[in-house]
Amino acid sequence: MEPLVIQRMEETNEGWRFIVEIGRQDAVKIGFAATLDRDYWKELTFQKHSPERLIQETFRFLLAKEVAMTAVVRELGNSFNLRDIPTHYYSYERRMKFALFGTDHPEP
Repeated sequence: MEPLVIQRMEETNEGWRFIVEIGRQDAVKIGFAATLDRDYWKELTFQKHSPERLIQETFRFLLAKEVAMTAVVRELGNSFNLRDIPTHYYSYERRMKFALFGTDHPEP
């Protein structure tokens, strides 16, 4: 799996904005701006996991789904809201709950 670094996290009125970099030091890196709405974070994590953890699991999911990050860029662009991911990857929410809680149907 490609190395993932959260370069910056900014809190906004609606939630958070993350600058994430994917790639090895000796190779081309791809940068992303990912927005996470507070309500969507609550919906996916029941406030039991940090926004940073959700971002990390999200990019692990995206990296596992795609052979190359260029496919993710083609589908989502370099700037996207996590709420838009299920439009392109229908299993996203179920997989996030499994990654965070170890089950598809966690107890709130």
